[in-house]
Amino acid sequence: LMRNNVCIATAIPVGNAPRIKGTTLLNMWDPGVKDNIIVNNIFYTTVPAIYGYRKYIDPSNTINYNLWKTAGNNWKDQTGTRTDYIAKFRNVTGWEANGQWQVDPQFINIDGGNFHLAPTSPTRNTGTNTQCASKDFDGITRPQEITCDIGAYEYTP
Repeated sequence: LMRNNVCIATAIPVGNAPRIKGTTLLNMWDPGVKDNIIVNNIFYTTVPAIYGYRKYIDPSNTINYNLWKTAGNNWKDQTGTRTDYIAKFRNVTGWEANGQWQVDPQFINIDGGNFHLAPTSPTRNTGTNTQCASKDFDGITRPQEITCDIGAYEYTP
């Protein structure tokens, strides 16, 4: 069970090291990956491409109520070809029927490492209460409003 997290990937060059051009934030496509529940998470990257691999998809996995954001809407398939990966992902897997794609989660200060939610965040009240963590990373009881927030921190009005 992976619930109520913030997964961040950035491409900050260090010294003469090459800049990252693509990343995979979540890999669920290999044989043997079964019976996983991944809900209420934020997957966010400043890298211009997230590559999606559909080599193997086990129907016992549940992925829903997550927010996915990549820089520039450059979703690519396993060959590196730009694609409408969102539609393919949903059609092939049946996952993320309630997920959000290419939506800014509106963190308070991502550069400063503050992943708390702004009052106008689209992740407020859009998660699922069924698999929601009982407390957020600050120890705040979930949900604070009607429905559990997506991400590591519950918005407190």
